[in-house]
Amino acid sequence: MRLCPPPLAAGATVAVVAPCSPFRPENLERGVEWLRSHGYQVQHRPDITAGWRYLAGDDQRRANELEAALLDPSVDAVICARGGYGASRLLPRLGKLKPPDQPKWFVGFSDVTMLHLWLGQSWHWVTVHGPMVGTTFAGDGFDTETAGSLFEALQGRPRPVAGRMVVEGEARGVLVGGNLSLLAHSVGTPWQADFQDAIVLLEDIGEAPYRIDRMLTQLLLAGLFDQARGIVLGQWTDCDPPEKADFTVEDVLLERLGGLGIPVMAGVPVGHEAHNVAVPLGSQARITSGRLSFDQR
Repeated sequence: MRLCPPPLAAGATVAVVAPCSPFRPENLERGVEWLRSHGYQVQHRPDITAGWRYLAGDDQRRANELEAALLDPSVDAVICARGGYGASRLLPRLGKLKPPDQPKWFVGFSDVTMLHLWLGQSWHWVTVHGPMVGTTFAGDGFDTETAGSLFEALQGRPRPVAGRMVVEGEARGVLVGGNLSLLAHSVGTPWQADFQDAIVLLEDIGEAPYRIDRMLTQLLLAGLFDQARGIVLGQWTDCDPPEKADFTVEDVLLERLGGLGIPVMAGVPVGHEAHNVAVPLGSQARITSGRLSFDQR
């Protein structure tokens, strides 16, 4: 049984963290101001915009920041600034932490998938696969529907998401998953994804179809889909095959996953595009007639 944080009320304190790649300081400023304009108290470390190689500071800085935010009793929600790369480097240290007495909301996607796996499996928290402060809320392509879905999820009212059935059927189970590359990366680690009795969410960006095939094949060979109950396919941004190819990325996905004997839903607006609906990982979910819905908390 996953632990769901209490609804996030007006005036709640949100900590912004950067556990992965660096980002533009001006993007952070715009994202923070947007959160404050909606009634939240927002805090972050002064060195959140630090950079080290391709990371938002060295491992110690990023781990200290995340640990402090997760354990601080005055913080009600933790929202990541950006994905990219680097979260998995923190897991050996984070894996030694003891959870606080009460769960809190944790939000992010992409590389943050590794932190969702850790928080879900080690601390048994419900977390939110959703938009991030230093990217989604900062650019010219800001999507009000995405923002609205995040606030509804944080208030314990996650909105249903529409798609289309490509393998018919109905399913019920805990929603798990996220970025395909990171789920494949988790295999063989202490935080390997667990798809048992789950509805599995998959999305990715910038991966050629043959690499998507390879990652799905790895998960299949590892037996992760053996006891899954359903699959939800999100956005596959910049994953198109070469020009004049006689197949699509969806063809690849269905060739690998369509014969598992479980429902598959596609075209769900979750992933790396401006319209990225927030969904609660670890919650009880249902696939019914091209609709992904969640139990109310």
